[in-house]
Amino acid sequence: MIEGELTIGGFSCNCNGVQALSDGRLLVLLVCGDQESYVSQIASVSPELLTITPLFTVDTWLLAMHFDEARGKLFCSTAGGRILEIADQSYSIVAEDLPYVSGFRSLSSSRLLAFGWHGLVMEFTAGWRRLVTGEKRRIFDLKEHDGEIFVCGDAGLFGRFADGGVTNLHLQTNTRLRRLCAQGKSMLIFSESPVMFRFADGEVESIDLPVAPAWDAVIHRDTLIVGFGYQGLYRFLDPQVEQVSAQRAFHITPWGDRLAVLADSSLWTLHDGTEQERMLQAEFQDMLQRYGLR
Repeated sequence: MIEGELTIGGFSCNCNGVQALSDGRLLVLLVCGDQESYVSQIASVSPELLTITPLFTVDTWLLAMHFDEARGKLFCSTAGGRILEIADQSYSIVAEDLPYVSGFRSLSSSRLLAFGWHGLVMEFTAGWRRLVTGEKRRIFDLKEHDGEIFVCGDAGLFGRFADGGVTNLHLQTNTRLRRLCAQGKSMLIFSESPVMFRFADGEVESIDLPVAPAWDAVIHRDTLIVGFGYQGLYRFLDPQVEQVSAQRAFHITPWGDRLAVLADSSLWTLHDGTEQERMLQAEFQDMLQRYGLR
């Protein structure tokens, strides 16, 4: 099993991504299966009725997905080392023979990047091309901040990325760095350990956390919200840290005035980081039944 999975009747169910779109919809990537076969589905959640509409289903494990709004293209990556472009319930293979692609990121300059294992960074122009990073470590996250691109990953990897490669900004740690989050003039770096690093003006500050590891972190209504997987959802009200929910929290994203939280095979939204609005686990379970996975 992979971290973050929920086992139901011998099958594992894993949420591998969530993305809020400018038209108000929320995209969700759900993967279910056993050791022999998997079904992955990308679904759209409407903001009004919170109904789930399947957009694409495929019998393979999808690692990540991303809708590039500037180009109107939906991409996803597979455990078989491919990038797929999705259109009209079908797909085309647009890149293959790759290390695992664990994420995509649209930048303010309309650049679209993919990142993943073995220092992989790729850019989409007319097609996908691999960029030079000079890195062999797995890249867990890539974020833009103040016109610069930052990456973090295995064995303490944290640095600035430009087309010539990664310039390491040494944090004096060898732990896995999982997630980046920009806050004001600072870049926050979350690790496997109960420590958060704050990088600003070339200086690094380490801050102890109540739990670990951090799975996702966002700024919502000027407040830092962090999902700690099985440890729940927390908000940071400097200097206080409060648990918002004990529910599992693996992927989180601002969704209009709400906060969307993905946890295994359930999704719920929060108005202000404290009030739970609605859980959609029943709808996801209905989908599992339709595909014979429950």
